[in-house]
Amino acid sequence: MERICHYTSFSTLKLIIENKTIRLNSLKNVDDCQEAYTKDFGDQSAYFFASCWTYDSNENLPLWSMYVKDRFAVRLEIDVNFLEFNINKKHQITNHTSRNAFCYPIFRDGGKPVPISKIDYRDDPYISVCENLLGFISKDYIKSFGIIKKKIWDFQKECRFLLQATPIKYAKHRKNVSYFINHLESIDNNRETEIEYIDVYYEMNKLCNANFMLGPSTTQEDYIELKDYISKKIPNFIGKIERSDAYTRDISR
Repeated sequence: MERICHYTSFSTLKLIIENKTIRLNSLKNVDDCQEAYTKDFGDQSAYFFASCWTYDSNENLPLWSMYVKDRFAVRLEIDVNFLEFNINKKHQITNHTSRNAFCYPIFRDGGKPVPISKIDYRDDPYISVCENLLGFISKDYIKSFGIIKKKIWDFQKECRFLLQATPIKYAKHRKNVSYFINHLESIDNNRETEIEYIDVYYEMNKLCNANFMLGPSTTQEDYIELKDYISKKIPNFIGKIERSDAYTRDISR
């Protein structure tokens, strides 16, 4: 997985470029309504936030209609390390815009922060948080929570940037423990949260080698508009701007 793709509208692409951020939305708003449910702690979707991409470099026609409602559709292709999390000594992500949330990466592989993972497609997407009555966290939860979907979705070949977040007001719920423990206890106790998304900054120079594909419904005028916009907004751009394979008109001139 060296390059990843994101199907979006031109208007959203402009926000990504001009704000220099990627938006991670709450898992409660994703397309699979079964996501983030656990067998023993119920629904944890409100505390986990994702930006969904595909590692399929081939154009996937269904994704245009599923994820872009605007006629002016664009696919962004970029290196997999495009978005990185800056993490401080308290394990908190610092390169985000939210003033009311403490954000943490997902820790996997022995406590290693993992910003992006492929989706694990299964017959049964539900897992347990605890592996026994002693309350020990299950290995499957640590390894796979937030990246499991039913096999019916495997045509998407999805990967996602993923983080966890809870309101800052819960950081000192118990004064004798760390912010992170309070964060985890807020999730386990299903405390109220109104956080809908987290915007994370990326480094603008990582767009220099991006590729852009216009969707099947776009026009020659859209192609010219996107090309002019990219030339103005991304200095030293060396990537490609092309049309969907479903669009057959010549745009070489």
